[in-house]
Amino acid sequence: EVVDDVVSRTVYLDLIQHACALLGDGLEVRFYDHREDGFDASVLDHLHEIRRLSIDGVENVRNAEAVGRLPRLTLLCFGPRRLDNARILGTIGVHRLTHFTLAGTPAPAIDLAPLGEARSLRSLRLLGHGKNTEAIGRLPLLAELAIQPSAKFSLEFINLLVSLETLKFVLGNARSIGWIEGLPALRDLSFREVRNLEELGNLERFPRL
Repeated sequence: EVVDDVVSRTVYLDLIQHACALLGDGLEVRFYDHREDGFDASVLDHLHEIRRLSIDGVENVRNAEAVGRLPRLTLLCFGPRRLDNARILGTIGVHRLTHFTLAGTPAPAIDLAPLGEARSLRSLRLLGHGKNTEAIGRLPLLAELAIQPSAKFSLEFINLLVSLETLKFVLGNARSIGWIEGLPALRDLSFREVRNLEELGNLERFPRL
């Protein structure tokens, strides 16, 4: 159904809320292109039926704790251009998600430690860097990981991800993946614009690749 009438803010939010309740995981709500004042996430307090949410292409996010109050949220794509809170992942409640994309990591260096509590996470895409990256190694159900490698921090925690089926290295810098000893479930391994890559090692150590 296409709604082309001019309606009030309240009616418009009610329409989105109804669509989210009706379609569940079949609908993703996206907020983007809030360039001047940024995005005020408090509007989400009127949209508690949202399960899949994308906030990207915005200058910053105000009242980000409203994301953490969404009771049914399982998928989140989060990509503001500017962040003032390095602990934002705890604020937005990544611990209850099954799919999470962090689209860039503007200064200050974002703290990735809360990801270690996201034990239901199945897909994680980190398109940038942060600190405490090793927390990802505590995710037993993680099936997909996209990450930007760097010589500045170790990625050996990947060896702990025994359920990992898809591993993608995106941009960044890595000379070798020889330190990956073997991932029994890995089926898909890819590299996109990774600099200085010289060594893959014996790919037979990934029996399902």
